[in-house]
Amino acid sequence: MISPPSALLGPKVQGLLARALENTARKGFSGVDAVVSALRTGDPWAHSLFRYALAQELGLYLAQLCPSIRRVYVYGSTVDNRAGPASDVDIIVWVRRRLPTLENLLWQVDALLLRGYRALTHFVGPRNLFDFHVVDDAEVREARDYGAVIRSLWTAPVPLQLPKEGMRGESVSLT
Repeated sequence: MISPPSALLGPKVQGLLARALENTARKGFSGVDAVVSALRTGDPWAHSLFRYALAQELGLYLAQLCPSIRRVYVYGSTVDNRAGPASDVDIIVWVRRRLPTLENLLWQVDALLLRGYRALTHFVGPRNLFDFHVVDDAEVREARDYGAVIRSLWTAPVPLQLPKEGMRGESVSLT
């Protein structure tokens, strides 16, 4: 089992925040400072765009670390454009098979991103920035638990863009 120490994750995670801010700024803001200002005022549109951009960056990062990831989905207030300062980002990570090391990594990354989010926005909450749900092939095939949400017409999770298999470059296996 590999559990990357937080010191190694820190710079990578800060890069995720920076890229998410830059991507959000391109969606109708006059720059990163304007995004930060909108986030600090609690603007739902800014929070939704930023959370989606952060989820996208996180999905790309996870796909590089764990080749067993099939898809990453985002749903809830982030895709409904109603996210606020205390909203979490609802994420479903579909993997071939569950790995305890992946779930440990998710919580470590969440803690680091939450710390960065709080420093950026000056908000104390939320308790977690991401609400992760890991599902495996069997759960999706049997439409069980959060595996059923992937095919739900009511929840409408949005698949994030991930690199195609084999085009990910070097991966670090978490097995």
